[in-house]
Amino acid sequence: MDFKKIAIALVGALTSSLSFGHDHLNLEHGIPLEIEDAYVTAYKNREFQGYIQYDRLDNDKDKFLFVPRLEFGLLRNFQVDLATPFEFGDREKKESRNIELGGLYNFNMETLWLPGISLGGGLYLPTGEGRRGVDTHVKLNLTKTLPIPVSFHRLHLNLDWNQNADPRKGERNNGMKYVFGYQLRIGTDDFLVADYFYEERREKNRETQMVELGWRHQLNPLTVIAGGAGAGVTDESPDYRVNVSFQRALNLFY
Repeated sequence: MDFKKIAIALVGALTSSLSFGHDHLNLEHGIPLEIEDAYVTAYKNREFQGYIQYDRLDNDKDKFLFVPRLEFGLLRNFQVDLATPFEFGDREKKESRNIELGGLYNFNMETLWLPGISLGGGLYLPTGEGRRGVDTHVKLNLTKTLPIPVSFHRLHLNLDWNQNADPRKGERNNGMKYVFGYQLRIGTDDFLVADYFYEERREKNRETQMVELGWRHQLNPLTVIAGGAGAGVTDESPDYRVNVSFQRALNLFY
């Protein structure tokens, strides 16, 4: 199977026609924090997204991650996305990571007692240097707006299971990530976002725990910029993290 041809074909589908604006309420992974909400982009909406993330690791090394991503409302209540991450830092050259192909389906809008619920998953296609095996992941997202009359408050929960198809010696076969998030409107065009996450890393007996704080600002109906920072909770977690990110709806007539 030619994964690069599949990726090129999907890029063409994502960018071939017009789109609308995006929902500023929606939280996407990495824009600017780990947390994401249970809702998907609008039907036929297309967005170009990206973030640059810097980690100061626990071994006093630096890691940069650049992730460009395309997102498409393929069906009603269902979106697909394609990402091609690049990682670089304390190494001789940058490294292309696995191409990430994912989907997310939203089951319902939240009610007074029931949260919004979505189920998603994806494939990590081994296109990067030294990568092997097609890894998979499955995630469950819950979102609930709090009945507080002042401002806008939302709680989020993400449960993410990752499967390592071809583990090397010392790597896990499976790993979990749990993310708890909070979202607060602080103006017409601004949101404050906070989260805590726990992640079982690929290396056995290695976990990451961090708390993060971020800000999202809508420049216009098609463009959002965001930034965030986080701190490690345990010794083996990164000492700190900084993130800058953006979203842009692909509307040619704006």
